[in-house]
Amino acid sequence: MSANAQALVNTMTIPRFSASLCNNQHFVLVWLDVRITDYNQDSINTLHELKRIVGVINTFVDIDSCADFIKSTENEKIFMIVSGALGQTIVPLIHEKSQVTSIYIFCGDRSNHVDWVKAWSKIKGVFINILPICDALEQAVRQCDQDSVPLSFLQVDAESSSIQLDQLDQSFMYTILLKESLFKIRFSKKSVKEFTAYCRTQLPENDLDMIDKFESKYNRLKAIWWYTNQCFLYPMLNRSLRMMEVDTIIKMGFFMQDLHRHITELHKKQLKDKHSTELFIVYRGQGLSNVDFSKMKKAKGGLISFNSFLSSSKKESIAQIYARRAITEFGLMGIVFKMFIDPSICSTPFALINDLSFYRSSEQEILFSMHTIFRIGEIKKLEFHNDRLWEVELTLTSEQDQQFNTLTQLIQRETSEENGWYALGRLLLDLGKFEKAEEVYTRLLNETSNSTEKNFIYHRLAWIKHNLGDDAAAIKLYEASLKIDNSAFCSSGLTLATTYHNMGLVHAKLGDYIKSQVAHDKALKIYRGILDPDHQDLATSLDHNGLIYVKLGDYIQALSNHKEALKIYEKKLPPNHPLLATSYHNIGQVYDKMDDYATARMFYDKTLAIYRKTLPPNHPDLALCYQNIGKTLEKMCEYEKALTAHMKALAIFQKTLPSNHIDLGNCYSCIALVYNHMGEYSKAIPFYEIAQSIFTPVLPPNHPDLISLYNNIGEVYDNMKEHVQALSYYSKALQLYQQTLVLNDSLLASIYFRLANIHYNMNCYDKALFFAEQSIDISKRVIALNRYDVEIHNRTVALVKKISN
Repeated sequence: MSANAQALVNTMTIPRFSASLCNNQHFVLVWLDVRITDYNQDSINTLHELKRIVGVINTFVDIDSCADFIKSTENEKIFMIVSGALGQTIVPLIHEKSQVTSIYIFCGDRSNHVDWVKAWSKIKGVFINILPICDALEQAVRQCDQDSVPLSFLQVDAESSSIQLDQLDQSFMYTILLKESLFKIRFSKKSVKEFTAYCRTQLPENDLDMIDKFESKYNRLKAIWWYTNQCFLYPMLNRSLRMMEVDTIIKMGFFMQDLHRHITELHKKQLKDKHSTELFIVYRGQGLSNVDFSKMKKAKGGLISFNSFLSSSKKESIAQIYARRAITEFGLMGIVFKMFIDPSICSTPFALINDLSFYRSSEQEILFSMHTIFRIGEIKKLEFHNDRLWEVELTLTSEQDQQFNTLTQLIQRETSEENGWYALGRLLLDLGKFEKAEEVYTRLLNETSNSTEKNFIYHRLAWIKHNLGDDAAAIKLYEASLKIDNSAFCSSGLTLATTYHNMGLVHAKLGDYIKSQVAHDKALKIYRGILDPDHQDLATSLDHNGLIYVKLGDYIQALSNHKEALKIYEKKLPPNHPLLATSYHNIGQVYDKMDDYATARMFYDKTLAIYRKTLPPNHPDLALCYQNIGKTLEKMCEYEKALTAHMKALAIFQKTLPSNHIDLGNCYSCIALVYNHMGEYSKAIPFYEIAQSIFTPVLPPNHPDLISLYNNIGEVYDNMKEHVQALSYYSKALQLYQQTLVLNDSLLASIYFRLANIHYNMNCYDKALFFAEQSIDISKRVIALNRYDVEIHNRTVALVKKISN
């Protein structure tokens, strides 16, 4: 086999679990055949033919690795080509997986396989030539693209007939807010080259020629031509909106804006035509999953939003083709959307694009801009005997529609910033995309000389640095903001209060709770002096003040602050607002510290219910909630459940945070603690070691979290009877505690008890008695003994009795 042929096969093979370069596909193609590695001319020709249709091919030569790959690929449709011999073994293993939609048997002798395949509905046929498979795949790919437009369903409250805004799904809200932000931005000419450079890192080799052509030939008046071209743009855009791939959406922002404006211009031009005021009907055929079909039926009378650009036709026959083709796939319902259009309605622009389309066809294609919203009318079978083929009547919403207006006003409030980059930066912060938000605000900082704007940007960048774990940089940025505040003589203004508030957060993260309390007290004093007693910013200040009181062990004051904040939030915010969830979360933490675990779980469950509805599934706040639920479950001795909660938190943190982030270190430490309590010490140690490797470079050496970590690692070695190692960690914990300015009597009492116990086990009774007495003395001055404090005290008293006897 030639080197070129070998290279060809290698470029088409993706290792398991790698980040595959297939951002332009809504599906995965798997090819299982032991002959792939023969590198003969037949294999090369087959790969060439497949690559003409599909950019990335996942090739396998053994059943186990192929089956594992399929089981791990849960969020994409899978098309599979398999040899007859291996097919008989693997098909029973993977046929019931919902992600597997089509299987093609590719063999040398059709007669050997025509009988057994009849038992498996997802097998589309037995083929001895690759060309019919390529034809079937090409049709399946087009259908997949057609079905990939992301949808949202907005239900109506039965009693008030109003849209349930608190039930809006996150994909609708975040994609529409991204769109509104991006459409305000003035993109430069370099946006095209930035996008194509990005595409070359993301897309497979067979797209490179088209990427080059796009870079050299694109102009905004050809946006529709490029969108309707069968190239990487259409599937890439829909996938990024469906999967909330923010990087891709931002890179495509200029193209989305150009396409929207082109449709808008055509809409205005066509509206002047004398026939344009007549009502007309367009059709769209596609497949809907059983889940989405069920949602749509529940939303009847409500609204449906197509969260990307939407293609339709005046010809019903074209829609029927797509709908009927959809029902050949497992798990899909075939839908013909019958859309009633009033041309005078301008809620979303649309245009006839026959002359501008890549195909210049006679399909009478109507292209709608993003987030076209319709009211859902009748839902009925197209054929009486067919339960999988349906017609759904939709009516384009008008600006006079009360529910549509409510929705529009909500969106306008959330994107109130005039500058699109500012709006985008804020949205990225809401999404937890801190590194991408940092890029946006750094760009804005470099483009302004206005001190007020600089002050605002310093705040945002400091907040970002804080969330990325770079608290030293955050403090410097807040200090730069304070200089602007002081020079502007606004020492009693909201900006100054916000600066103190945020500095308090950073000092808390660094473990300096005294400085944090001072900063928060200054902020709260200013807020109380200039804000109404039910102002939302006052509630936020109260909430964070409460968090510091928790760290200082004053749970009564913490609970008072949090409950005052909650009253404001409940008065001002809708019932599913993320800030309300955060307030519930903070109250849950206090009850956890006060050993009222049932009440803590109640507030955590309220938090989780809101976060699941309003935040992306990988948002760091969701991870923190899982982590605190895990801590409570651990204290309730429900270790398996605690471990599950911590692992959910870890999965999110690993996807969203830098590898050296403090929150990630805390998560590893929490998992280790659970393993310790389960008696699985060998599992606990590696997690503690990872936590230590994160904490040591980024935390001050006397940080309470680092001291607790050393104390906990010592306990594991103590439990393993490795007394010398345990003593080393306990001694390190005491040494660092003696250098800290923040007193934590509970922690110190625990350290002294551990030292007493380890010395007793090592037969050093005088030292054991000394440390035990120290622990007892400290326990007496703890403000509020919790369950753990009481346990340590009782065990210390028992140890003293053993020593005395």
